[in-house]
Amino acid sequence: MTTLNREDIWLFQHNGFIVAPGRLPEDLLGLVDAETDRQVAAQIKPISWAYDIGDPEKRIVNRLSKLLQRDRVYMEAATHPVVLDALEGILGPNIELLTNKHNMEMIKPGNAPPVDWHRGEPISEPLVVTMVIAFDDATEANGCRLVIPGSQ
Repeated sequence: MTTLNREDIWLFQHNGFIVAPGRLPEDLLGLVDAETDRQVAAQIKPISWAYDIGDPEKRIVNRLSKLLQRDRVYMEAATHPVVLDALEGILGPNIELLTNKHNMEMIKPGNAPPVDWHRGEPISEPLVVTMVIAFDDATEANGCRLVIPGSQ
């Protein structure tokens, strides 16, 4: 069990985000990665497209939408104890999985256009938390995510 400590919770409350402790098992990440490759290759809808920044005539798959309904492996990742333990530290034990927003996987191949600056969802009551699971190391070279404290 990977739980949040008091500092993690304080950081979330003040910054609006944290990097949660723990990692999904490598075998589960491999299954998700393989299923994603299959879904992209087959262009299984609903998908979103972007234009290749090197070739504006070429479209590339940018996002798989309705992810949790696509294959059981996505739900397995979303409900893995590593994810649920981190969420429980913020939300308490009554966690509800919403699928009407952010139920997607951003593909973001290296030739996809950058994501424009944007702000997270406004604070709501009850609290809604978005969990982002990164499947690749995020580096400056591959376009890591920048989250500004207080913006989320």
